[in-house]
Amino acid sequence: MKTKLAKSKVGVILDHIFFGGILTRLYMVEDNNQPTGYTDGKVIGFNRKFIENSDINTVKFFLIHETMHVALMHHLRRDGRDHILWNIACDYVINLLLKDAGLSVPEFALLDEKYKDMGSEAVYNQLKAEGVTVEAPGSNNGSDIGEVRDYPGNTTEQHQAAQDIKVAVSQAYNQAKAAGKVPAGLDKVIEGMLTPKVDWREVLRDFVSTAAKDDYSWRRPSRRYSGGNIVSPGLYSEKLGEVVVAVDSSGSMGDDDLQKAASEISGILEDFPGASVRVLYCDTEIHHKATQVFEQEDFPVKLKAKGGGGTRFSPVFEHIETFEEQPMCLLYMSDLWCSDYPSTEPGYPVIWGATEKTPGSYDPPFGTVVDLY
Repeated sequence: MKTKLAKSKVGVILDHIFFGGILTRLYMVEDNNQPTGYTDGKVIGFNRKFIENSDINTVKFFLIHETMHVALMHHLRRDGRDHILWNIACDYVINLLLKDAGLSVPEFALLDEKYKDMGSEAVYNQLKAEGVTVEAPGSNNGSDIGEVRDYPGNTTEQHQAAQDIKVAVSQAYNQAKAAGKVPAGLDKVIEGMLTPKVDWREVLRDFVSTAAKDDYSWRRPSRRYSGGNIVSPGLYSEKLGEVVVAVDSSGSMGDDDLQKAASEISGILEDFPGASVRVLYCDTEIHHKATQVFEQEDFPVKLKAKGGGGTRFSPVFEHIETFEEQPMCLLYMSDLWCSDYPSTEPGYPVIWGATEKTPGSYDPPFGTVVDLY
């Protein structure tokens, strides 16, 4: 067993410079209390019988698979999600990446092309939307070949671990690049990790923390004296309130883009208790009859888009001007293939969720642009 494991590890280090560069940072620990193996970002635990009963190629794949959990920081990203379903989502992502990198994926591994180019959080949301149960096959906590567990450390240690992983990934990537052996299809993923991106949820949290206070506010006047001339401040709840999500339903937005939009809207309802989401569909005009309003009990979200024509952004902003109350935030999901922006910046925060990187797409003149692809 030890000889097979040692040969497999050396094989990964010699044949796969990127994966090997990260693998060397992880300690190997025998742990026969689980069926295959796991990683928590510090160690790779393995079951002796699993190693003994597997051929060397499967053992190599197991080591690389666990290494990818660490490289993608799955042990730091669960954020309270169901542990089993999180493992399933992460395995779908990893196995597709490894398949595209030219590795032979074991027949029993979770593999489905419909999750291609999706992140683990998006796959997790889609699995929930599809009604996938969290009853794991066997007893490996939802994992097909190797489990990912949460990092065993406090918040400060987790932050440091994330920084250490970025360094490790950067070094391994540069070494593989210098040798001309970067795994096929991983360039975009790795460079995306090393290039910080804005998380729209963090942007939204900033809006909430500055605008939503459990205090009296003139932003929402009390209705108690609405019939007279007295205007008094109303109590503003810490809860998020209404977020308007505009979905570009033009012909350039495909089913995958709409699925991304559904996942992100589900994320709002899941992450922000008390939030309500008003979804507007707009191509060259708003399709008012298709408007949907979701509350937290409506999770997961299923969109019923209507449109398919050209693209104009201004109708959404014009429609919001008719609201009795401005939204907490507008999240506009689009491929940004349009130059029809309002002439003036609105008085509420705007987040542009780019569903894909479209050559020739326009840069919005206001708001915060975040990547959803």
